[in-house]
Amino acid sequence: MGAGWCAALAGQGPAGDAWSTARRIKGSFMTERPFRQSVVGVFVNDRGKILLGERSDAHGAWQLPQGGIDDGESPEDALRREMREELGVSRFQIVREGSRKCRYDFPPGLEAPVARKYRGQEQTWFLLRFDDGTGPSLESADGEFRDFRWEEPAKALAAIIEWKRQCYAVSYTHLRAHETLRYL
Repeated sequence: MGAGWCAALAGQGPAGDAWSTARRIKGSFMTERPFRQSVVGVFVNDRGKILLGERSDAHGAWQLPQGGIDDGESPEDALRREMREELGVSRFQIVREGSRKCRYDFPPGLEAPVARKYRGQEQTWFLLRFDDGTGPSLESADGEFRDFRWEEPAKALAAIIEWKRQCYAVSYTHLRAHETLRYL
């Protein structure tokens, strides 16, 4: 379900232009719940590996650090807050912000509070690097993750839960399409 949305939206202009395409693809237009606005941090190290976190509430579920944008908060402010909360770090560089947002629907039956309020997420992606001598800290973080690991991009994508994978692939591609990620 979510994969079709992301694939369709990836070829469109700004996120607002995608609504008509989504309507054609899905055949109907769900308006009862909005998409949650969120940010995703893609930390890349000097070897071209990407940082993943294993969720504390779901053993074996790996994802990029991410979180919602609060009312009145800019995507960059939300990113800095979320990385401080989830990774326990505030010393990092934003290399670039992704040029497009990606949307995905939550799968039917997802038993998470966010899925009761929102139909899915619309994500703003950021390419990031830790400042020298810094990195994620389980001791300083809020407990969202139980572990961290660095992975090759293809392995990182394979580790992502299936219903987010297409959105992640599209967003990786858009980050990679611009200057700095020759190794993705």
